[in-house]
Amino acid sequence: MPSHAWWRHLGAQRFFIGLPLYYMAENMWTIVLLWRVLKLTHSPVWMAWGVAAQTIPMVVVGIWGAHRGGGKTLSYLVGAQVLAMGSGGWLAPGQAIGLIVLAALNGWLYARVIPSAQAYLMRTTSDPHLSRASARYELGSRVGVLLGPVVGGASLVVLPVGWILTVIAVLWAAVWWTWRGIPQDLVTRAPGAQEKTTWSGFHQAVTVVARDRFLGTALVIRGMNNLLWPAFTLAIPLLSLEVWHAGAGGFGVLRSVWGLSTILGTLVVVPLFVNRLQSVYFLSWLVSGIGFFAIAVSPLYAWALAASVIGALGSPLVHVALDTHIGRHIDKDLQGRLFALQQFIMSVLNVMGLGLVSWGLEVTTPGTLLATAGIIMMMAALFGLFWWWRVRPPAATSYGQASVIDAGELDG
Repeated sequence: MPSHAWWRHLGAQRFFIGLPLYYMAENMWTIVLLWRVLKLTHSPVWMAWGVAAQTIPMVVVGIWGAHRGGGKTLSYLVGAQVLAMGSGGWLAPGQAIGLIVLAALNGWLYARVIPSAQAYLMRTTSDPHLSRASARYELGSRVGVLLGPVVGGASLVVLPVGWILTVIAVLWAAVWWTWRGIPQDLVTRAPGAQEKTTWSGFHQAVTVVARDRFLGTALVIRGMNNLLWPAFTLAIPLLSLEVWHAGAGGFGVLRSVWGLSTILGTLVVVPLFVNRLQSVYFLSWLVSGIGFFAIAVSPLYAWALAASVIGALGSPLVHVALDTHIGRHIDKDLQGRLFALQQFIMSVLNVMGLGLVSWGLEVTTPGTLLATAGIIMMMAALFGLFWWWRVRPPAATSYGQASVIDAGELDG
């Protein structure tokens, strides 16, 4: 359908109105969780447990599928998050273990919402408009990534934690109201698609990645970088507290500046490379590695803010490249499974990275650890780009002539 007609579709409007609010609330919660656990325990290990509690459910969902576990719609899952966070606002704010339990429950629901939302977008967008729709998704999510940390950090300065969790629940209630009209059968699987067993669906998704040269290479590099990403997650609050003396507000602002830069990347960088997404995908990881290193060696908070702007500029290309490739090359009946598998791979390595980073913070400084992660990330990006140039098919840069991997091909 024409782009303007697609946007006038009521489901699309509701989806993109709720999207930034959803990510804003989720990023507010992440800031509150990390900072509150750190202040209650003064331990990066406890902080790592908080992140792991959110991440481990993604591993389960990656194998089991986002459509299993109760609930058939996006609004149902978000409504459950409203109830969980609203209850947590009264029961959990004063205890680290209570916040970690809440993180696990919310992580289970969040792990199901994101692949379902991505699959919904791919299934309801015609092929010529997938890049634009993916970029719109990236922009909407990045607005939430921008607003969530700064609002969360500022709220920690002026509000009790219980009130902040209530505000997060209210934001998700607004998302629930917006998404409640999204059709049920477009969230879990494509119309007419047959239910697969857990192992069958997981095996199909793995087979797709093994057959697709770009997906295989891209997910290896992304997985390696997800192993390193906890260095950023855990080092930034420690640097804000111990080196830059910026407090909770400064921690939130720095994470929001990273989000602001990704918005600039979506609006400016992505359109420049929309026809060369596959090769630029690897260069975007190189830029992120440079950003990690620059933040780590920044002696002043202002320098760290500037480094954040640089590091995040290429980040949207990662998501737009992968989402566009999946939308154009993979049969629609397999897309939800593939998004869940991608989340599974990232989550497993993220949990492993949390363990490594927690150990690393016991033996070295947050700055040294983050700088090391940045160097490794840069090396991995260059290796990925070199490997992709070697294995890519002749027409790899032309999405228009790509074949689609069909679900029927994988049943045998």
